[in-house]
Amino acid sequence: MSETTLWQRALQTPFIAPQPGSLLTEAVTTPDVLVWRDRVHLYVGGISGGRERILTARMDPALLNQRPASALSIPADEFALAVDISPQDFDSQHVFDPAAVVVNDRVFLYYSAIGAGPDAIGLALSHDGGAFAKHGAALLAGRAPEAIWADGVFYLFYVQALAHGGYAVFAATSDDGVRFVPTGRPVLDVGPPGAWDSFEVTTPRVFARGGVYYMIYAGGGDPAQKDVPGAFGMARSRDLLTWERYPDNPVFVKGAGGAWDDGAIWFGTVFACGDRLCLLYEGGGERDLAQQGPALTQVGLAVVDCATFDQQVDGW
Repeated sequence: MSETTLWQRALQTPFIAPQPGSLLTEAVTTPDVLVWRDRVHLYVGGISGGRERILTARMDPALLNQRPASALSIPADEFALAVDISPQDFDSQHVFDPAAVVVNDRVFLYYSAIGAGPDAIGLALSHDGGAFAKHGAALLAGRAPEAIWADGVFYLFYVQALAHGGYAVFAATSDDGVRFVPTGRPVLDVGPPGAWDSFEVTTPRVFARGGVYYMIYAGGGDPAQKDVPGAFGMARSRDLLTWERYPDNPVFVKGAGGAWDDGAIWFGTVFACGDRLCLLYEGGGERDLAQQGPALTQVGLAVVDCATFDQQVDGW
């Protein structure tokens, strides 16, 4: 894979790192960003005591344009618990992979859950983006959700394993955000044999720009490295169901040997920050992933100028 990618690291260190004695003691995972009511709501998974929970923090949008980027770092004590586990339920062990969307001044936060039964997607609701109440039952089987609301329809993207073992991206639609109807086949399948994403595509994140939807997804080509993706690809769509890969994928890759994120990357979350498109992502070091610590995964920050992005996708 080429080291020349569309997004470039703004920091050579993590943007959000675990901190002892907090809800982020062991790892920071799966970032999501919701820009709403002139605030930036940041959601992450936090692991402490061997359990993963969803945390939230708020940021002033003006901070996102500051340089150097190190001024953006958020201390762990600014995060609050948003969604907790529920004993003896489908989400009794871990809740993670937050995906927030606002509809009619109500935040719908979808999440992955591990507990009683198969891996599933749950839902929590909020009127302020900070305090959430769970909907109740699991919505459907799968994990790594992403949610978009367009023209009165909820589109839920999620991953499921294929027969060969790798993941692909599926979709379901809903009128109310609760009762979803799966579309059937993957909306983004694995790449062709020998491609960098030939084994799996996973952790989809979607953003809109210029009337087009773009999906950032993690991918890998090695069956021995399931759920250890080494790069992000990009696809585009105008109807949210038919997706076309960017011809110059991948658009971001894991760190070089010895970097804090040289093992794998997931959940490339893109949002506008002034004249740049910021990309938050979960990353892990090869040694940390193998040894399960001391910092299993952390959150990094990469950026691309909006003008550069628009130039690169022009004519695609």
